[in-house]
Amino acid sequence: MVLMFADTASAARIKDLSSIKGVRTNQLIGFGLVIGLAGTGDS
Repeated sequence: MVLMFADTASAARIKDLSSIKGVRTNQLIGFGLVIGLAGTGDS
């Protein structure tokens, strides 16, 4: 089951997924980093 959907995972920009209404039309820029604690992941 997991292998069947492995190719459909992809990255998406936040501005493509969201719509923020306000006074100005600013670009939304950000960075994300996902990490784990040592010794708490898969073994």
